[in-house]
Amino acid sequence: MDLRALIEVAATILAALGGAGVIIIACSSWLGKVWASRILEADRLRYGQELERLRSDLEASRRVLQGELDKTIHVHRVQFETEFRVLSDIWAKLSVLRSAMGGLRPMMDIIDPDEDPHARFLRRLKSFDEAFRAFLRAVDDQSPFYPEEIFQELSAAIQITRRESISVSVEKPEHNTDWYKEGATNFDALVQSANRVSTLIRKRLEDLRVHA
Repeated sequence: MDLRALIEVAATILAALGGAGVIIIACSSWLGKVWASRILEADRLRYGQELERLRSDLEASRRVLQGELDKTIHVHRVQFETEFRVLSDIWAKLSVLRSAMGGLRPMMDIIDPDEDPHARFLRRLKSFDEAFRAFLRAVDDQSPFYPEEIFQELSAAIQITRRESISVSVEKPEHNTDWYKEGATNFDALVQSANRVSTLIRKRLEDLRVHA
């Protein structure tokens, strides 16, 4: 059946129904609007519930992420404060050691002519030994709290200092013409090692600041 035939059939039916046909059409239109409104309301309710669920999920995820971020920031802050304290302590003791070693057997010196040379050397040796022990304890006791790279350079400084300690304990200036020269060589090696330690500490603290 073609379109024209369908139109004719529909017209015939409406003509036969007369006013009832108009009422049926009106009712159908009204029912259609009612159902459409209900469907829209149901969809609106469903989508509203879905949106609320998504908002709830997003808020839960945000709280979890914020908690992780807060924990990470706290860990970095504690790490920075710990390493800063440890490295500051080690560097202070290395600085004292460097000064004590520089004065142990200098190539040139300002002395008190009334002080016995041997007593002066023993006094300086005592200061050197005390500084060395303090530095050694600081490096060893706190080694878990700073990077391996810094520990390796500090270990190199310890070896240089130990070499100087053994040398002054065994050799005497009257028995070794290069006694003062050897001291200067060891001191220069310690100064260079201390400079490398300083560079590593600055770099480490800068890295911690960036990540914190």
